[in-house]
Amino acid sequence: MNGARPKTGQPPSCQQRSSEPGKSKWEEIDPMSRPVRFTASNGGSIARRGAKEGGAVGGWLKNGSGRVFGFSNNHVIAALNQGRQNDSIWHAGTQIGNLHSWIRLEPPPAQNRMDLALFALSEGEPWRWRHPRPVGWMEPKVNQLVYRVDRSGNLRKGIITTIGRTLVVPFGARSFEFKDIIAIRPTGPGPFSSPGDSGSLVMTSGNLASSVLFACTDDPDHSYSFAFPWASVADLLPNYRWA
Repeated sequence: MNGARPKTGQPPSCQQRSSEPGKSKWEEIDPMSRPVRFTASNGGSIARRGAKEGGAVGGWLKNGSGRVFGFSNNHVIAALNQGRQNDSIWHAGTQIGNLHSWIRLEPPPAQNRMDLALFALSEGEPWRWRHPRPVGWMEPKVNQLVYRVDRSGNLRKGIITTIGRTLVVPFGARSFEFKDIIAIRPTGPGPFSSPGDSGSLVMTSGNLASSVLFACTDDPDHSYSFAFPWASVADLLPNYRWA
């Protein structure tokens, strides 16, 4: 978790902290110790080089010229607006791309609609969708069953409990306010999301994109995950399609 335990009503981002302060988790991995090259996939771990914390690859998009982009959160790969275009993006000890663009997060009293950033996949870098590729998207609904793919490729299942929520989320020493947020609670054992899962794509049972995860509670007895609707992304990126 980032910083101190948040106040009630302020869930932390679902980032994962590096085990060594000041050093990226991915720089701790010796690439020479890995005999095989890992294929980047949705739900897989991701971090900006030099970052102390990481998140997840949400999935893959193509622009009009056919170039492949991955998406995650601004706070995961764009360092809360402090990232620079072409910053290297890492997965499993390997650089897989470069930071391309992000939606700026505005401080209070502004209310943000999303926490989103894109990275351009490196030429020739292998990638894949784990479980069915999205076939489209739909507006989230209360009591709708949803799922996401975790880092191991397993499905985490949940149910949407709230739509249109306003939320203040602390990222370290800074906090940002969000509106039109979705709350999800788990339907099975364990939480729907945990630290390190920020950026994950949330899907419906019909393999339609519903939302993108960016925060979660740290109370195991009251486990909730928070996401912004994919509809906001679709409106913002009309020239992108599923890769």
